[in-house]
Amino acid sequence: MGTISPESSEQEQAGPVEGGIVQGGRPGFPSWPELIRQMMTESLALESRVSPQAAEQVLDADWPVEVGEYLVGNPEAPVAISTLASPELAQQLLEALGKKAVAIVGKTETENIGIEKVVKNIVSNACIRFLLVCGYDSRELLPGHTIVCLARSGMDASHRVVGSQGRKPVLVNLSQGEVDQFRGQVEVIDLVGCQELGRVVAAAAEAAARSPGQYQGAIRVEKVRRVEASPPGKTSLDPAGFFVIYLDRGRQRVIVEHYENGGRMTVVVEGTEAISIYCTAIEMGLVSRLDHAAYLGRELARAEASLRQGTQYVQDSAPGVEA
Repeated sequence: MGTISPESSEQEQAGPVEGGIVQGGRPGFPSWPELIRQMMTESLALESRVSPQAAEQVLDADWPVEVGEYLVGNPEAPVAISTLASPELAQQLLEALGKKAVAIVGKTETENIGIEKVVKNIVSNACIRFLLVCGYDSRELLPGHTIVCLARSGMDASHRVVGSQGRKPVLVNLSQGEVDQFRGQVEVIDLVGCQELGRVVAAAAEAAARSPGQYQGAIRVEKVRRVEASPPGKTSLDPAGFFVIYLDRGRQRVIVEHYENGGRMTVVVEGTEAISIYCTAIEMGLVSRLDHAAYLGRELARAEASLRQGTQYVQDSAPGVEA
């Protein structure tokens, strides 16, 4: 759930409908988009036994707040499920329980970043009151064990989960307030190691039946700033020079010629693996700009793939530079 590709919820799929309906309406009557939203809100509240105000909050929220490889069911449902290192269980559980019965389900494969995403997605939705943890638990990272320890004992001042035997159970991206809310908001149902579909479905259904309702006293979740990527502008020449990359098919090598910007060749680096050539170029000081280093890495990866697959390789121009 912490690491999963989002799948649109039914609420999200309603967006285009609003865009395709006339926004106006008769005086004294709600517009069609407003009417549709009102119906959705009342339906969510009825199905989930929460107030219309709570349903409205979830519709307005950008939830889940953490992007990852997960499946979203009904954001108003009280149960979330982590399948740990058994990602195939996620789709099976969503189908067995039905989208209305589970808020979010997906894998959690790491004992730090993965758990941080789980916690943030839960504490940002006050309707979730249970976290069911099931599936195979990695013997080295132990994310399932770490979740159980976090619910039981929290984290210390250094953000380490108390009692966890995982390799690095340190939650540097969570505040103490978020952890405290997580521990107060949800009951963690420990089915770590269980991959039996029927048993997990029964546990989820039993939890949903005794949901206490929306959690009171939620805090504001700390979000990391998101930036929309923009295309590169005009690229400046790297003072360290430029590269010409091609393949030597006969010797099965990637050849990289380095030139000063005046056109004088300084060295030829060759090999069969992009990473070896890239690291050698860095160690020799042949790259001094980050954008040039990124370009070199991309081109070497393309060249290596072409060499292995026997396909044609033609070096691309650097971003912002005309071929």
